[in-house]
Amino acid sequence: MARSTTRMGKRGDLTSNRILREGRCKYFCRTLARNERPATVKWLKGTVAKERRALEGARRRFVSKPTEKRLHAVRTAGRRFRSLLEDVAEVAPSAKLLRRVKRAAEQTDASRNATIILRLLENSVEAGERHFAEPLLAELSVRAEEATRVAHKRLRRARFTE
Repeated sequence: MARSTTRMGKRGDLTSNRILREGRCKYFCRTLARNERPATVKWLKGTVAKERRALEGARRRFVSKPTEKRLHAVRTAGRRFRSLLEDVAEVAPSAKLLRRVKRAAEQTDASRNATIILRLLENSVEAGERHFAEPLLAELSVRAEEATRVAHKRLRRARFTE
């Protein structure tokens, strides 16, 4: 004789709703929390380590050859890593690492801003007005190079370990 699933559900199936409803949560909740937490923490540690390695790799590439593209890669990796650290701060606090990532972002702001302004101005100046804008473009180019040099110097010493 085949039993219906609703009857089986009432008799022998220990679903989470039934466990909670019947007050059997003491053992099962403790067991579930104990069994699920290591997997979550392991995944979280692995994800944080992967993002840290990505930022460290981008930093090393920028330090070896500072270019606009590599600076953008450092900033992007830093933004992703900072977002991850802020999202998991309650589960896995790492305030020191978060401060280092934020400091690295601050150190690259001036260079990125100068580069963006320079590119915008270069693209928006018409050919007939180009000679009027040349002194400003030259000054912005010098500022962008100086800011990139400063970011290079500061990121050379930065480390993203705990």
